[in-house]
Amino acid sequence: MDIQEIITQFESKLLNSVNFRYRHEREDYKQIMLRSHTVNRFDLLNFLKEYNDAKLYPDERLEKLVYLLIDIKLQMYLIEVDLGASNDLGRFVSNEPDSEQKESHTQFVHLSFDQSLILKSRILWERVMNFVYYLETGKNLEIKKKQSKKAIFFEFVMDTKWKFLEDYKEYIEWFDNTWRTPEAHKGSPLRARLLHGSMDNDEVNRITGLLNIVSNVFYVNMMSIIKGNEPSYSVWTIGMSEDKKFNPGKAVD
Repeated sequence: MDIQEIITQFESKLLNSVNFRYRHEREDYKQIMLRSHTVNRFDLLNFLKEYNDAKLYPDERLEKLVYLLIDIKLQMYLIEVDLGASNDLGRFVSNEPDSEQKESHTQFVHLSFDQSLILKSRILWERVMNFVYYLETGKNLEIKKKQSKKAIFFEFVMDTKWKFLEDYKEYIEWFDNTWRTPEAHKGSPLRARLLHGSMDNDEVNRITGLLNIVSNVFYVNMMSIIKGNEPSYSVWTIGMSEDKKFNPGKAVD
């Protein structure tokens, strides 16, 4: 199977899943939702075409880059599936009579989804770093001389068209220090939630900032870069410095 067939097979499975999730929507609403969905906006076949047409990057990198992009898109969708499943479960459980047992079980379920959101979001960023570094160097991003991959990456992008990602360094640091590192390697910050309830909406929105960056900035700028253009889009996300809040950028065609 060649790389185009692999993309087509992956996209078909993804579209089938999205269509199933939207199966109860009115057809006109469903089509509007699909047009704006990652499944269509994050177009892997278009990447393949533009990469081949532009010929700015080596042909031998293309196959691995496609797999790295599939990993990114897959990770974005897995996060979305979890968020949707959490909402679906909430609606299902809401029909049950209120009880102390129901409340306890609901808290554990939400904690499970919260942990998934934290770890899967950070995996998403790891995959973005891997893609960008390989695109520009043809090498894997690896730890060197006790420097983390994150530190190496942000130092590297400062001399590339990917410098705009440095805007999000402070947010990534906040995310790692507050959620990812404690949850994966230290005492769980979610443990306190067991007695005080699950995350509030503001906390969830701050954590989904990683998904927001990748969904709204990464792909559109990546497509500009592989065609030899400058990146021209940025967004402010919850958790970033206020001085970056009014830097909206503009979309590219």
